[in-house]
Amino acid sequence: MSKSKIISLIIFVLIIIGIGSYFIFFNQSQDQNEIKEEDLLNFNNKDESLPKATLEKYFQEFTWAKNHILNNTATFNTSDWLTIARLKKYLKDYGGAEQIYLFIISRDKNNYTPEVNLADLYGNYLNNWQASAEHYWAAITKTGNNKDAALLFYRNLADIYATKLSAEKREFETKIEAAITKDYSQSVDFLTMMAKYYKDTGNKEKAIEYLQKALGLNPPNADLIRLEIEEIKK
Repeated sequence: MSKSKIISLIIFVLIIIGIGSYFIFFNQSQDQNEIKEEDLLNFNNKDESLPKATLEKYFQEFTWAKNHILNNTATFNTSDWLTIARLKKYLKDYGGAEQIYLFIISRDKNNYTPEVNLADLYGNYLNNWQASAEHYWAAITKTGNNKDAALLFYRNLADIYATKLSAEKREFETKIEAAITKDYSQSVDFLTMMAKYYKDTGNKEKAIEYLQKALGLNPPNADLIRLEIEEIKK
């Protein structure tokens, strides 16, 4: 065999080995990144102050939800997974709860409930208000025609941007005023919520403007709104 043929054969063998190694590594990486449900269902108590009776109660509820999940793998039960996440939060396993909520969101893509629960976890437990706001916004996009639910999430966002993310409040105000124009121009609750937001951020003029808009809808609590206007003017 000529020298050139030997070199070509060696190169060919090296290419085959390289391709094989790539696919082995790729498949291993996929296996490592793939989330297995049973790996998420660990009871990990990080709150040593919990009374024994409370811990046993949580463990029983956790075990029931876990077994129900593992015995019904053909369908994805969001309620059971939310139970697991809630109990992990009670156990101060916040990282585990976060992982569960993200897993639920990946499987139940149009459900706003896990988005809201994750927003609460990020804000009130992990002090990550930016992530909290992002998931409240995501929840709003999933409420569809449920304007009452969206109003609750807007209320939470108003508090966050007034107190925790004040540097980004203009972005919030732009979005919220667009929402009023589109869906909430006739909502006294929404308008008074915005009045409170502007009062909390020191913009008395805008607070009064929104209270007057609410008054224009002849609400049953008109006298209270008038008193609030007078209080802000002082």
